Amino acid sequence: MAKRGRPRTNGRKPGWMLGRALIAIEAYDRARRDGQKHWFALEAAVIAVRTEFPGVPISQTEVKRVLADLRSKNASEALLVIKHDGVWTFGFGMRPDYRRKTRKGPASNAAPEVLAPIGQIYLD
Repeated sequence: MAKRGRPRTNGRKPGWMLGRALIAIEAYDRARRDGQKHWFALEAAVIAVRTEFPGVPISQTEVKRVLADLRSKNASEALLVIKHDGVWTFGFGMRPDYRRKTRKGPASNAAPEVLAPIGQIYLD
């Protein structure tokens, strides 16, 4: 008798999910660096993924899940993505801290200073 429910994946995810996550993180970071609010940056990430991969499922909730998985608030380092001339470079670096403009205290570290690249993706 077959098991009921969803089949187990043991944490494995298909490769397209990594591409979707990288594009979403880069678009989110770009919007936040430009001074946009969180909700606007989420929508910018959704639009960027839908533009690059029209058939790939994405929503604001899924972007929030990607950020929660790859940018935990408890972690000092996070996955960073930089797009330059159609090439996505990703690696680990200091977690961005996008603070409110009215918040008092030291300046934020919104721009990643050091990126230790671990890979590149070329999309045509």
